[in-house]
Amino acid sequence: NKQIPSSHFFVAMPEDLTLLVRNPFEFLEKEELPRLPIPPLSETLERYLRQVQPLLTYDQYEKTLANVRSFELSEGPILDEELRRLAKESPTSWLEGFWDTGYLEFR
Repeated sequence: NKQIPSSHFFVAMPEDLTLLVRNPFEFLEKEELPRLPIPPLSETLERYLRQVQPLLTYDQYEKTLANVRSFELSEGPILDEELRRLAKESPTSWLEGFWDTGYLEFR
């Protein structure tokens, strides 16, 4: 008997998952998948501020806070509206075009 090297291993897969091995993107073609949600702009900005606060000095955080508030009152709502329009027009997800262009295209 020929022995399998210890660096090789096999995983038994349920029949459902074998489709993903043949076409890993097949699940994107199913219409019943929920669409990627877009949280309200204010929620996104508050989450951003919470994440950066521990990384910044007091002065840096105050400047960041002022920039975020300015963004929230100026171009933020315009960009948020554009993103929501894109989400409605996209067949799968608003992220798909960005992903294809920004990640997959240049590799």
